[in-house]
Amino acid sequence: MTQLADLGITRTVESAGAELAPMMAGRADAAAVYEPQLEEGVAAGDRILYAFTKHYAGGYAFSTIDTLRSTIREKPEIVQAFVSGLAAAERLMHKSPKVALQVAYKEFPNLPKPVVAAAVKRMVAEDVYPTKTTIAPTALANGLALQIFIGNIKPGKITYKSVVGDRFAKIADR
Repeated sequence: MTQLADLGITRTVESAGAELAPMMAGRADAAAVYEPQLEEGVAAGDRILYAFTKHYAGGYAFSTIDTLRSTIREKPEIVQAFVSGLAAAERLMHKSPKVALQVAYKEFPNLPKPVVAAAVKRMVAEDVYPTKTTIAPTALANGLALQIFIGNIKPGKITYKSVVGDRFAKIADR
């Protein structure tokens, strides 16, 4: 496997959400960023070199919420309420993007409104926020493949069955 250093790529140690800073300061030629930092870069004249959402057929598990097995066992009604709330929010984002935009304005009050609006529009259009709460096996495999490639996870350590419990999501998605 090709190592990042072999490609002339250097990792920077930045706080989450600050990945764009080295590039804007002239210390890097490119940056791996997420919204709304992506739209900040675009607004500054940067170009998107690679959009992972367009390259993973079958979806991409961008993020997950984890809980303890003991919480599932001892407080299933709280877990279900939480997952159902997430499912309702995901449906609302797609059904009423204007509501998602109002929430984003409150979440990122220091960013220019056009940047926030472009970020919300892109994330909804590219299904970064999914239309269903269940995680498809292909979506997890795609997410794991990227994490393995960049070295965050060792190959063969995680399987769909070992990390995905979809009982609550299936109920929430009804």
